[in-house]
Amino acid sequence: MTLSKREAKRKAHLRSLRATGTSTIVGIVAALITHLLSSGPLDLVISIPILLASLFLGLGIMQLLGVDVSAFTKKDHFYVSFMTFTMWFVTWTLLLTANVSF
Repeated sequence: MTLSKREAKRKAHLRSLRATGTSTIVGIVAALITHLLSSGPLDLVISIPILLASLFLGLGIMQLLGVDVSAFTKKDHFYVSFMTFTMWFVTWTLLLTANVSF
């Protein structure tokens, strides 16, 4: 049975919402973990591995949510990585400049 155009659009929209939402949340959580474990913005030994791990973890979470990651194009991978990195960078920057401590 084939999907109608409307159902196919809805399915593609839900896929993009899951991908965007997951990469956003993973980036924020990675920034919080980075802030907890690092001593400051120059602590690259901690911050870069956390960011890289969050990129791979995000793809795993998307698979658990039913997103077919194997069908991702280079553009999709770039988008998800960029969203994760951006949310990590912005959130960590805000935490550092606000002098937040947990």
